[in-house]
Amino acid sequence: MRWLQLLMLLGAASVVQAQDINVRLAEDTPNPVYSIDKGAASQVIEYDPSAAASSVIAAVEAGDLPHPKPTGYGPVPTPDTQYEFLNSPEISSLAKEAPTPSGYSLSFQDLHASSSAYGYLGFISLESYDTNGCASKCNEKEGCQAVNIFVERSPTLNVGPECPNPSSTSVIKCVFWGGPVNKDNTNNAGYTDNSFVVAIAGSNGYNKGQAGEQVTGYDGPTQLDAAINAPLDCNDSFDTYMGVKIFTEGPYDPKLCAAACTATSDYNREHPPEIGPVKTCQFFNTYILLKNGQFEGQYCAMYTRAWDSSYATNPGQWRGDDYYSVQNSLTYKNTTESGQYCPPLPPSSTTSSSIPASSSPVSSPSTTPAPETSATPSPTTTLATKTTTAKPSSTACTCAARQAPAATGGTNT
Repeated sequence: MRWLQLLMLLGAASVVQAQDINVRLAEDTPNPVYSIDKGAASQVIEYDPSAAASSVIAAVEAGDLPHPKPTGYGPVPTPDTQYEFLNSPEISSLAKEAPTPSGYSLSFQDLHASSSAYGYLGFISLESYDTNGCASKCNEKEGCQAVNIFVERSPTLNVGPECPNPSSTSVIKCVFWGGPVNKDNTNNAGYTDNSFVVAIAGSNGYNKGQAGEQVTGYDGPTQLDAAINAPLDCNDSFDTYMGVKIFTEGPYDPKLCAAACTATSDYNREHPPEIGPVKTCQFFNTYILLKNGQFEGQYCAMYTRAWDSSYATNPGQWRGDDYYSVQNSLTYKNTTESGQYCPPLPPSSTTSSSIPASSSPVSSPSTTPAPETSATPSPTTTLATKTTTAKPSSTACTCAARQAPAATGGTNT
């Protein structure tokens, strides 16, 4: 798993404010790319959560000479054309009459396209339009959050110059995804190979009913309709935002954010600031970030305190002509640590410049070298300190008076 590291922003006018979605990182991050083997009867994609990595591998490359391909078990209309396939009442009935699997919700039904969701985890071919069997296989796969079952018009022979338009077979496919499926990301209507038209019909999508899994050491998840838009804390003097990470491989997995949260806290303890207490990660907001409807990756924003769901007010934002939106937003609160970061105001005015760290995080300007290796890669931050004028002791930081409503389960203090 490649960890892509974001700059921590504390007030520079030329950069994104902490409460905004930082689209600069998303623009620099390659989009997820999935290679679905169109010629295989099934494709297995394993996800190893301990390594936080998953890869998509195409198993077979089609050759030039015609040879038999796997035969499907779906109905083949007569005449054998793309039009008859797409308008087949038999295929449509399979989709409309299929039961919704236990623990899942129906997202869409009987579409003429397959999903291109987040976190491709492979597919299998079925001998019947078996939604329960499809969901059962998803339940056995680590990180599987949704399934897309459909009938695909496939060639009976390998398509090539020697055989440009063979007869068709109808393959019933069950595709596994690590993120939710919906109408917006169900946009793969097929393609033409030489003269043969691959088409999709009877496409149903099902999402697991649970918003997200529980994570050891954290309360949650709390499901939100938007991203957290956290204000400054403690008399608007200290920012609880600690930076973000983006993951572009594997399924949508809150445990990745928990690992980043823990790693950031551990690093800050090992490299404490010269002034003030150590900033530790007490809360994170994770969601799938999309650019113009296309998946950018899993976004993890970390904070030094928990924020109530009433602060989830950012459903997305524009950057030029591009719109970045939020999907499947969840929050988790740390239960293994105590206290929120609320340092006292500095005794006198200080000024320093913004200093980007090259490979590992720092919690304050420091000359302590960052570790070269780590079992859990640490985030990168850019620090920008502000000129601060000392205030009388009577106006010192009073967190209790400015705390937002507690998140579910209470706020660590």
